[in-house]
This record gives sequence, structure tokens and C-alpha cells, in this order.
Amino acid sequence: MAVRYEGIDCALCKAVINRHESSFATSDVFFSEEHALFSYSDALMHWDCYGGWEHCAEFAHAYMNIWIEAERDNPYWGRALLSTEMLVKVNPSSDVSQISVLLAETGSDIRGLLGEWEDWLEIGWRTAGQHPVEQRAVDAVIPHLRVAVPTGQSVIEAVDWEAKWDLVERHRERAKVSEDARLHKPTAHNKVCRAWLREGVNCPVCGTNDPLYIDRSPEEKSSFMCRSCDSVFGPVEVSVKRLYG
Repeated sequence: MAVRYEGIDCALCKAVINRHESSFATSDVFFSEEHALFSYSDALMHWDCYGGWEHCAEFAHAYMNIWIEAERDNPYWGRALLSTEMLVKVNPSSDVSQISVLLAETGSDIRGLLGEWEDWLEIGWRTAGQHPVEQRAVDAVIPHLRVAVPTGQSVIEAVDWEAKWDLVERHRERAKVSEDARLHKPTAHNKVCRAWLREGVNCPVCGTNDPLYIDRSPEEKSSFMCRSCDSVFGPVEVSVKRLYG
């Protein structure tokens, strides 16, 4: 995401974006360097400039397309609804519990708490300083949302979570292969073991945190053995568990 700071210029009009002025920006670059709109990716623009820009629709649709592709390889956010108007995603985990509505008309990513979804649909979404173009785009999709996904539970149930579980397993296996390669040599492996010994480490099988450390350095790889379930594990298993549960 483009960083806003004092004195930054609008990518369209080249004037300074003052503190009180609303602005729009995307995350990442989603055009090739040869594309005429490449320089506007990951750049700040006045909402007044962006909303009236002749390329706004093309720019916003291209931005939405990268998020459609990204969702397919994201094990945490699931697609609940996709139309020409919007992409609706949800992350129901207790530490996030959010719904995202990405608007095709503007590229805006509107996020709200899962538990407040029904209220959001009832009263609409408003924030201080919201640009009229963005507000019209929000107002246009609310009737569709009220019919397609009227409750937070219906948003969750619209996701193909079985496919997401399969994706988690593929990510977990890739992470294991990556960590195996990174810690292939005993020196690197044992350095991580000693760091976790100082910090404390939980068994990736039963979750207890009082393992026996089996020191085989420097010639061989050290390991941990759980005093509760007798599982033997090392940094690879712990890293994968921390990332994917």
C-alpha cells in the first residue's frame, strides 16, 4: 500500500495531498511496466481526481482481478460472492472475524466485523469524508448483498471451505519443504533449536510446553521430545504448526 506522508503529491494532478483531503491508493503493482497505467499502481491520488478519472473503471477492474486471483491461494480468506460488481470475502477466525467487500467500480476494499454484517446491510456503510463516487458504488451493491448474503452466517456458508482446507494442507506441505531446505545443515537447524529452547516451545502434537531437549550438536541435528505424548519434533514441525495450526 502506498504510504501517505506530509507533502506527497497526487499521482494524477501532481498537486500536494493535504492532510484534510481524502485519497485513494491500491496495494501492489498490477499492470506490466509497458502498460499506460503502470505508474498509477501503488500510488496515492485525490479521491476527487480518481473518481473523475477517465481510466478509473479500467484501473479498478484490473485491481479487483488481482484480488480474485489472490483469494484462490489464500487459505484464510474465503470467497462468498463474486459478481461483475464486487468480490465478497470472509475470514471467520476469532482473531480476525471480518468481511471484505471489494467494489469493482472503484477498487475500494470495504471491511467490517462479521458480527456487524446485518447492521451494515440495514443502515449502509458511511465514514467521515467518504467520496460520493465511493458511496454510490456502495449503495449500488447493498440490494444485491441483502438478497444473496443477508446474514453473517450466510456469508460463511457461501464459502467452499473444503477447498480451503485442501489449500491449507498444500501450504503446510510447501512450508515443510521450505523449512527442510533452509535447515538442512545441522548448524542452522541447531541454532533455531537453541533459540526456541530459550524462548520456550510447545509440542506441535499435544500443545504442552515442557519438552526434553536432545542436544546432538555440532555433528547432528538436535531435537525435542514431548514429556506428555512422547512425540519427537524439531524446528520444521513447530514452524508449520505455528503457521497453519
